[in-house]
Amino acid sequence: MSDREYHLHVKRFILSNDFFKELEKNEDARHFYLENSTVRTLVNLMRTKEHFFQQHLSTQAFVQFINIYVPENESLPPFWIAMKDSKNREYFANKELHFTTFFHPLAVQALTPSQPELTKNLSEYHKQAAPESEEVTRDASTRNASEPLSYPDQVVIFFNKRSNAYLAQKIPALKNSPMTMKVLEKIRIGGVAAFHNHVNAGGLAQVLSVFHDEISAISLGTLESSRSSSMQFANTKRTNEKKEKSSSPFEKTLSEFYSKLDERGYGKGPGKIKMPLERDAFVRDAFNFLRHKSVKQLQRQKLQITFRGEEGLDYSGPSREFFYLVSHHLFNPYYNWFEYSDADDYTVQISRHSLYNCSHDKEMVSACKEWFRFIGRILGLALIHRYLIDAYFIKPIYSLLLKRKLTLDDLKYVDLQLYNSVKFIKDNSIDDAYLFMDFTVVEERFGKKEVKELIPNGAEIEVTDANKHEYIEKLVNWHFFDGVRPQIAGLVHGFHEVVNIKMLERFTSSDLELALCGTQEIDLQDWRSHTEYRGGYFDSNDTVELFWKYIEELDVENRLKFLQFVTGTTSIPYEGFCGLRGPNGPKPFCVEQWGTVNDLPRAHTCFNRIDLPPYATMSQLKSKIELSIHECAEFGLE
Repeated sequence: MSDREYHLHVKRFILSNDFFKELEKNEDARHFYLENSTVRTLVNLMRTKEHFFQQHLSTQAFVQFINIYVPENESLPPFWIAMKDSKNREYFANKELHFTTFFHPLAVQALTPSQPELTKNLSEYHKQAAPESEEVTRDASTRNASEPLSYPDQVVIFFNKRSNAYLAQKIPALKNSPMTMKVLEKIRIGGVAAFHNHVNAGGLAQVLSVFHDEISAISLGTLESSRSSSMQFANTKRTNEKKEKSSSPFEKTLSEFYSKLDERGYGKGPGKIKMPLERDAFVRDAFNFLRHKSVKQLQRQKLQITFRGEEGLDYSGPSREFFYLVSHHLFNPYYNWFEYSDADDYTVQISRHSLYNCSHDKEMVSACKEWFRFIGRILGLALIHRYLIDAYFIKPIYSLLLKRKLTLDDLKYVDLQLYNSVKFIKDNSIDDAYLFMDFTVVEERFGKKEVKELIPNGAEIEVTDANKHEYIEKLVNWHFFDGVRPQIAGLVHGFHEVVNIKMLERFTSSDLELALCGTQEIDLQDWRSHTEYRGGYFDSNDTVELFWKYIEELDVENRLKFLQFVTGTTSIPYEGFCGLRGPNGPKPFCVEQWGTVNDLPRAHTCFNRIDLPPYATMSQLKSKIELSIHECAEFGLE
């Protein structure tokens, strides 16, 4: 047995679904956990990012926490001796198996009460246990120590560092808000999962806004992280070389974009756009305020948002709460500016009915265009100030914002059936096919069907091989622009009043989508807890464990690519993975056993399902999935 197999017992205890129940059973451990912010932070990070365990298994406070489980008045098992390192820290060596550890063997044994004693027979016992794959147990030294934390991790660390008294110095109203205090305490104890459960609490949003700069500055360097070189025997030498994590093309594009913003002074001041809002009418107030600001003010000045009655709060920049609320309001189909696309129930497109909000009067049409100009400005401000929008658009809208010409390929994102039909016409001779097609379309508005000509006298012109390319171009333009041309013009104009188009030359539509609303880290715990299994798979199946480990190790961009591979979109509903939908309503993500290890996995985007063969190794699973995603990107899915 190796030290890694030994530490696997501790790791399983930390990651167990019953961890908090077990914690309640030991009063000393429970008290130590609640009183020690470092332990709470580390445990919560380990439960959401497993590699943190290997990185921090020698942190002193964490070792003390685990060793609380040592039974009283019991001596060390055979073949174990206690020793001291150069820092006078106690550690334990197994003379028979030749490894050392800071975790007391009796504590580890207590964490696995259903197993035999951890004595000389440990090696025989571990033959029965499933060893971790090479990928799972790779040394923490191969990871970049400066790896950035996700925002939820930063929030949890911040609240564990700062007391309520400290927070109340800047937000006096907290003293009279027991509900908000209770939420903060739940996050301190429950970690990232608790943060996600209470992320929309009004009082929490204010706290996050006030302390935004402090939270964003938190890194792994803020954690207690002492290590001991005596943990290594001569036969278990580790390399200290760091593998540099290469940036993805998207990350480089975004980094260059923000460097250009900094060079040109975007959002730097010295002046400020101070926008006071009434909470009950913040959309109207923001519209009336921003419509009168010049292009130079929008681009250069800092954005300071306050809600009337709360002017004493130091928001120090644009408020996350505002962008969440305003986007949640503007892009909600209930208000008729946007509507759900035909492709799914959570990406939105400009509603053809939105113009009817403004009647057919020229003045009102102009007012409608002005509202979409305001929406474009909101998107631009969110981009330059690095805030996310709580909405996901159909892919062609991002292309329009980049002033790219729409093509037939854009049609597949909104109407796959129509796309396939038109692509057949494009790729095949139709002169002898007797399709009886002309330059007209049938559109339905308010329950009435009308025939509309794509060109003058279109009803009299047959579609042939000679003119089909013109037909396709006119059809695409009709589909994306008919009834919404003024709205699109206003949206694009407002966006580019804030962001110069030349600065977006390297962006793809996917890049802009990720930058505006898709860069947040996916909650893996939420994803896994809302997953179904079929065909003989279950949550602790070996292949399923390999699958989730693969997903965990992907960076944000590639994780979103995988999500698009299996669901057809990089976006998820605001409810999280429990809100994924299929053709007839809610449809959870599903992993189904299928085929042999020689087969590639298959994606069924309509049903949020991946057919996954029973791969036995991480390398096999990784190569097959990546090849399948590559082929999907090259040739598309049926």
